[in-house]
Amino acid sequence: MASQYVWHLKDRIVYARLSGTINEDDLRKGNAIISQYLAESKHVPIHLLLDCREIERITFSVIQIRNELHYLQHPSLGMVVIFGMTGLVERSVEFLTALVTRLTGLQVYSAKSPDEGLVFLRTIDPSLPHLLASIDVSA
Repeated sequence: MASQYVWHLKDRIVYARLSGTINEDDLRKGNAIISQYLAESKHVPIHLLLDCREIERITFSVIQIRNELHYLQHPSLGMVVIFGMTGLVERSVEFLTALVTRLTGLQVYSAKSPDEGLVFLRTIDPSLPHLLASIDVSA
C-alpha cells in the first residue's frame, strides 16, 4: 500500500490519498492511522477526505470493512467526503458505501473534485475556515 494519511487541516480534516490495490491489510493500516487522529484531536467533528484518484482495484468485502474499520463508529468522526473515483472503482465504492452507510449510519458525500468536497464540508460545518476551498490537496 502506498496510501498516505495526513492532516489536511490540523485537528479538523484528515486527508487520505488511496492508491494501488486496496485490500484488507490496507483497511487495517488505515483504521489504525485514522483512529489515532480521531483519538488525539480535541476538536469535534473531524472530517475525512478520501482521494480515490489513484485506486486501481478494491479487493475487500463489506464484512471486512465492518470488521476492520472501527473508526467509522468513532464519536468524533464527522462527514466522509470521497472524490476521484472512476469506472469499476467508482461502482465498487458506491456499492460498498451504500451498504456501510446502512450498517453504521456513516455520513458520506461523493464529490467530483477536492474543491467541491471542501466547499461541501464548509457548508455543513461553518466552524471550518473560509479559506478551505483554496487549499490544494493535489500534492
